[in-house]
Amino acid sequence: MLGGGALNIQAVKEARENGFYVIVADGNPHAPAFEYADVAIHADISSADAIAEKISPYTIDGIVSMAEVGVLPGAILNERLHLNGIRPETALLATSKAGMRTSWSNSAYSVDFRVIKTFEEALVAMNELGEFPLIVKPDRTYGGSRGVSKINASDELQAAFEFAKANGLNEYILIEQCAQGEEFSCEVIVDKAQAYLLCVGQKIKSPLPYRVDCSVQYPARLDEHQLDEVRKMTTMATQKLGITDGVAHIEFAMTADGPRLFELGARCGGGHTPLIARHVSNVNEFICYARIACGEEPLLQFHNKSKGADYRFIIFHPGQITHIEVEEWVSKHPGVYDLVITAKAGDEVKALRTTSERSGALVTFGETFEEAIELADRVCRSIHVSYADGLKETAKLFA
Repeated sequence: MLGGGALNIQAVKEARENGFYVIVADGNPHAPAFEYADVAIHADISSADAIAEKISPYTIDGIVSMAEVGVLPGAILNERLHLNGIRPETALLATSKAGMRTSWSNSAYSVDFRVIKTFEEALVAMNELGEFPLIVKPDRTYGGSRGVSKINASDELQAAFEFAKANGLNEYILIEQCAQGEEFSCEVIVDKAQAYLLCVGQKIKSPLPYRVDCSVQYPARLDEHQLDEVRKMTTMATQKLGITDGVAHIEFAMTADGPRLFELGARCGGGHTPLIARHVSNVNEFICYARIACGEEPLLQFHNKSKGADYRFIIFHPGQITHIEVEEWVSKHPGVYDLVITAKAGDEVKALRTTSERSGALVTFGETFEEAIELADRVCRSIHVSYADGLKETAKLFA
C-alpha cells in the first residue's frame, strides 16, 4: 500500500480485518498509518526503484496506491513483478491532465482545452478558447487541487498561470473551458474492462478562484437519466485510458447538456473515500481494489438504495492556533465514522488555496443524505478553536 497518511489509517485496518497482510510504504518516517500495518517501510513512494529495494525481502501479491504520487511507480512495479493492475502507459495518461484530455477529446463528455508552456502561449490559448470563465491548471501534480484556479477576465490570467506553474511537476499547463454546472466525483470499480459505478458525491467547493473540496455529500441528487449518462461517461473514460482492472476516481460537472469530465485518478478517491463508498453502496471499494490487485475477484453486492454520507473537510479560520477542543459527544456518536484533526496548537493556519491548507477531515454516516449532512454540521459547531489574537471560532460550515 503506497501512502500511509492519517486519512489512510482506516483503510489499513479494513485490509487487515479482511485477511490481507499489509505492507505500508511512505516517505514520512513517522507516517501515522505505519502503526497499524503489518510492516512499515520508509521509502520515497514517487520512485519505483526506491520502493522495489525496500520490498525485495517480501513476496508481493498486489500493489495499491492511496495517493496520486504512487500511481505511476505502482504501475511500473506491477509490470516488473507481473502483478495485476494498470501498466505504465496507462498510468502516464492517468496522471497527465493533458494526456487524459487528449484521450477523451472526441467524446461527448470533453471540453475544449489547450496545452501551453509559456505565458505568451497562455494569452493565445485564452483568445482561442474565446469565452470566460476558464480553468487554469498544471498538467501533472500530486493531486489535491494544487495549482487549479478559475478566471473570469483576461487580467486574472497572469496570477492563475503563475499559481499553476508553482504547483506543477512539469512545464506544461492546461487552459480549458469551464464546464458550467454542479460539480461531482464518483468511485468506479473496473473488472475485466467493465466499469461499475459505486457512488456519486456532490461537492461543496472553496470560494473562488480556488477549487478545493470542502465537502462531498452522498448520494448526489441526480436522477436516473443523469446517472445513466454518468455510467456511460465512466465506461468511456476508463476504456480510453486503458484501465481494464482496478479502480478510478472521476471528477466531473453536470451541465445543462449532460456530464463533462474534469479528470480521472487511477486509484480510489483520497483518504476515507473508498470507505464512504462502502457505506453508501455496500461495496467496499478499497477491498475490491486490493482483491483486484492480488488477482482475485472483487465483491460487488450493492444496496438496493444508497445511504447518506458527508465527507466534510475541517477548515479553520487563518491564524495561529493556541487551543483546539472537541465536545465529548462527538467521539461517542455512532454516525461519526471518523474525525481527524491534523492542525495542532502552535500551527499557523493559512488561507485555503489547496488541500494542504485544510485542517483535517470528518466522515459522518446516515440513512439519508440529509441525516449525514445535519450531523456533519453539528460536529463542526462542536470543534472549538482559539487563536493567539484572542479570536475563538468553530470549524467552518460549507454545506
